[in-house]
Amino acid sequence: MGRLVEFRDAVTADFKAFLPEVKSIDTHFGPFDMDELKTFIVRAPAVRVSIVGSAATSMVATREVDVQLHCAAFIVTQSLALVPADVAALDIAEALVGRLAARPFTGFSEVPEKIKIENHYSGAVRGTGGIALFSVDWHQVVRVGLSAARARYDAHNNGGAL
Repeated sequence: MGRLVEFRDAVTADFKAFLPEVKSIDTHFGPFDMDELKTFIVRAPAVRVSIVGSAATSMVATREVDVQLHCAAFIVTQSLALVPADVAALDIAEALVGRLAARPFTGFSEVPEKIKIENHYSGAVRGTGGIALFSVDWHQVVRVGLSAARARYDAHNNGGAL
């Protein structure tokens, strides 16, 4: 498994432990369309963690690459008798912002930056009542690749050549 998948899985596992009252926290490949939203709402309240892209990468002295990821946690909630969907979504979003504030999640990633909350949809969807789709977006550097020094060390200690 590559570091990007390992990073996304680490974020997802952390959110699951941090928000045990949220019914469903899992990974997702990207933004939602209306059909996916209707499927997603069945598991509300729910969070989906996604890597939605990256900025330009930069190579570091070790010949590894720092990838500045654009990540998002998509939050979907449904209105309940006492709590409107948008209020529930904002509560989850606020908790995630606090969680992200100083957490690298892995030994090969940095602390998140540029954390923001977005409201993508708040209203009714036919047959589901009031729902809200919010996201918490952030940027986070993840180092990928094999360190040139590590590769030389491994080759030397395993009797092989590069």
